[in-house]
Amino acid sequence: MTSREISSIGWRLRLRDALRSRWPLLVIGAASLILFAPFVLGMRMFYWGTPLLQFAPWREFGFSEMLAGRLPLWNPLVGAGAPLLANYQSALLYPPNWLGLIAPLDLAHNWLLVGHVALAGLGMAVLTRHLGYARLGQAVAGLSFGLSQYVVARASFYSINAVVVWTPWLVWAADRLLLSEGRAPRLRAVLWVTGLATLQLLGGHAQTTWYTWLLLAVWALWRLRSAPAGQHMSRLGNALILVVGGAWAALIAAAQLIPTAELLRSSQRADSAELGFVMTYSFSPWRLLTLLAPDLFGTPAGREFFGYGMYLEDAVYSGVAPLLLAIGAALSWLWRAIRSRLAPGNAQARSDGPRPAVPLGLAVFLIVVGLVLGLGANTPIFPWLYANVPTFNMFQAPTRMMLWLVFGLALLAGWGATRWRAVGGRALYWVRLGTAGSVGMALVALWLAQTLPLDERPMQLMRWMALGAVPAGLNLAMVGALTLLAPGRDGDATQPVAWRRVRDWAWPTLLVAAIAIDLILANVGVNPGAAADLYDRPGAADDPIRAAVGEGRLFTFPDDEHTLKFEPYFDFASYGDPPLMAQGARDVLLPNTGMLAGIATFNNFDPLISGRSLAFTQALSETRSLALLRLADVRVVLAPTQSGPAGLDWSNWPVVAEVAGAQARIVPGISAHTRVVYSSVQVADAAESLAAIRVPGFDPELSVVLEPAIPAPRGAFDPGDLEAATVTLDRAGWVVFSDALYPGWIAFVDGQPVDVYPADLAFRAVAAPAGTHTIAWAYRPATWAWGSALSLVGLAPWLIGLAVAYRTTRRSNPR
Repeated sequence: MTSREISSIGWRLRLRDALRSRWPLLVIGAASLILFAPFVLGMRMFYWGTPLLQFAPWREFGFSEMLAGRLPLWNPLVGAGAPLLANYQSALLYPPNWLGLIAPLDLAHNWLLVGHVALAGLGMAVLTRHLGYARLGQAVAGLSFGLSQYVVARASFYSINAVVVWTPWLVWAADRLLLSEGRAPRLRAVLWVTGLATLQLLGGHAQTTWYTWLLLAVWALWRLRSAPAGQHMSRLGNALILVVGGAWAALIAAAQLIPTAELLRSSQRADSAELGFVMTYSFSPWRLLTLLAPDLFGTPAGREFFGYGMYLEDAVYSGVAPLLLAIGAALSWLWRAIRSRLAPGNAQARSDGPRPAVPLGLAVFLIVVGLVLGLGANTPIFPWLYANVPTFNMFQAPTRMMLWLVFGLALLAGWGATRWRAVGGRALYWVRLGTAGSVGMALVALWLAQTLPLDERPMQLMRWMALGAVPAGLNLAMVGALTLLAPGRDGDATQPVAWRRVRDWAWPTLLVAAIAIDLILANVGVNPGAAADLYDRPGAADDPIRAAVGEGRLFTFPDDEHTLKFEPYFDFASYGDPPLMAQGARDVLLPNTGMLAGIATFNNFDPLISGRSLAFTQALSETRSLALLRLADVRVVLAPTQSGPAGLDWSNWPVVAEVAGAQARIVPGISAHTRVVYSSVQVADAAESLAAIRVPGFDPELSVVLEPAIPAPRGAFDPGDLEAATVTLDRAGWVVFSDALYPGWIAFVDGQPVDVYPADLAFRAVAAPAGTHTIAWAYRPATWAWGSALSLVGLAPWLIGLAVAYRTTRRSNPR
C-alpha cells in the first residue's frame, strides 16, 4: 500500500470520526441555512421594523464615514443631529458587523443574522456537550434553543440577534472557569469569558446582556452551592475571577460604553423609563398555549394575528417534542427530589439513572423565574421590582425575560432526549391512545378550518385557531409514534441484531429531523422578506423631497408618524404583501429611512434621544407653531394624504410630492440653518427655556432664549478642515445654529474656541461682536477619547494573555 493510499485512508477515518462526533453541529447549521435560504442567497432582504427604520440607516451612514476615514461619532441626518457611535444599538464597534465594510450592507445583514441564529444553537450544543450530554441531547438542545421562536422571531432586531447568540457560549465559558484548576486552565477560561463578554457588550442590546449576566450569577451560585467538600474556596476564587473577567470585558468595551453612558444621562431614560413604557410587551398568559401551537392565535404571516400585543415579542415556541421532553425531565427531577426527602439515605441508590452534570432543578428554576418575570404587568412582581430594584425600571418588554425559560427548556429537553425510552404495560396503552387522539385532533381541526364560515368574526377567529391546532396535533402524534418506536422495550433482546442496529441509528435521526422540520415550518414567514433591491432602489419621492428640503429638514408630526407606521406598513396583525409594504415604508420616508436617501429629518427613531430634543419635539407637536418649525429648520412637512397634520391648515402650502398614502408640502416662510439675533432672553435652565418657547407669539427671528454658557475647553484647538459659516453682524449679537445641543461640541469664532450657549432649549449659539466672522463647529467628545484609551488599556493585556495561553497550549500538546 502506497503512502498516498495510507494518507487517503487516514483522512477518511478522521472525517468519519469528525462527522460522528460533530453531527449535532452540522444538523443545527444546516437547519438554520434551510430556514433562511432565500435570505442567504440574497433573494429576500430583512426589513420589518428595525432593519429598515434603524439598523440599515445607521450602519449605511456609519460605515460610509469609516470608509471615508472619519470616525462615525455624529449623525447629522436625524433630529437636529444626534450621537451615532454612542447610540448603543448601532453597534458600530461590534467586530462581526464590520462585514458591512467589505460586502453589500443588505447582504451582510442577511448573512450576519443567519450566522448568529446558527451560532446560538451551536453554543447550546457546545454547552451541553461540556455538561456531559450525549450527542442526541446536544442536537435536541441546540435545535430547541437556536431555532426557538425567541431567537428566530427576534432575529431581525439585529442587536438582540447579535447579543442573545452569546448567552449559551458565555455560560459554557463561565462554567469552564468555575470548574477550572491550575493556572493555565484558569487563564484560558478567563480569556474565553472576557472575549465572549466583550462581544456581547459590543453587540448593542443592554437588556439581553443584563439578563444573560443575571443568568451567569445564578449559575455561579449553583456551582458554589454544589461544590464537593473541600472545593468551596477554590470555586469561590474562580467566581471572583469570573467577576474580574466581566469587568475586564467592560474595560475593553469602554469605547462604546462610556459614550453611551453620557447619552443615557441626557436621554429620556436618564433616571428611569416610565412604568407604562417598561410594561409594554408583557407576556400574555394566553400565549403559554403557543408552546404547543405557535399560531393558535393566528399569525401576521399569511393570516391575521388576533392575540394580545405583538406576535414577535411573545413568540417562545421551541418545538412540541422538546417541550414534552423538558416536561418529562422536570417531572423526573421532581420525583427524585420527593424521594430524596422521603428517604434521604436511599435517594441515590433508588435513582433510575445517572445524575446530570447540570441539575434539572436549576433549569426548572430558570423556567419558573423567566415565566414569572416575563409576565410583567400581569403579576404584581415585576411592577414591585420596577419600583424597588435598580435596572428593572430601565428596559422595555418584560417578555424578553422569557430568555431564561427558553434556555431552561433547552437544557431539560436535551437531557430528556438522552433518557427517552419505549414504554410498556399500562403506559403503552395510554401512549397508543394519546397518539390516536392526537391524529384525531389534527383531523378535526383541519375539518373545522375547512368548514367554518368566514363571514362572521367569531367563526373567522375559530377557523384561524383550528388551523393553528393542526400542527400541534400532528406533532403530538409524531411524539407518540417515536415513543412507540423508541429503543429500550422489554423483549428487544429477542429482535434480530440487524433490526436493532437500524433502529438505533434511524430513531435518533427521525427524532432530530422531526424537531428540525417542526421548528423550520413554525418559523417560515415569521421574518417577512422584502424585494432584493429594497435598499438599492431610490424611494419614489426621494428626488423632489431632497430638492425641496435642501440643507434643511423634513418633519412628520409624531401622531402622523404613528399613523403611517403602524396602520399601513407595520401592522401587528398582518404583514400584508411584504415586498409591497417594505417599499411603501421606504417611499414614505418613515424615520429613520430618510438617512438612506441623504435627507435630513427632524424626527429621530433612535432608542436613546436627548431629553432636550424630545421636549422640543413635544412642544412643537402640541403648539403646531410655524415659528418652531422654522426654528428647527423644517422646510417640508409630510403627513397622511387624507387628513394632513392636525391643527394646521396646510391647504395653501405648496405640494412637493404625493407618495404611498402621504403628501409632502413646503413650510411657508423662510427657514435658515444659521440666524443672527440681536436680542436675548436669559433663563436659568431647560425648564424655563421650554416655557419661554411655548409662549404664544414667540419669534426666534427676533429673540433667542439663552441658558448659562458652557465654557470653552482650555488649551489650543485647531478647528481643522471643517465646514464653516461666514456671518456679518451689524452690532454685537448672537449667532444661533439649528443644530442639537450636546456635550462635546466646540465652537470656533475666527479660529478661537468660544463659550457655547444652550439656545431655544434644544439648539446652540455663540456670541459674536460686530463685523464679519467665520464660525465653525467641531464634535470632540471627551467620552470617546477616554473610552478609546481605556479600551486599548484593556485590550493589550488580553492579547498578551491570548499569546501566552496559545504558547502554553502548544508546549503541553506538541504535535
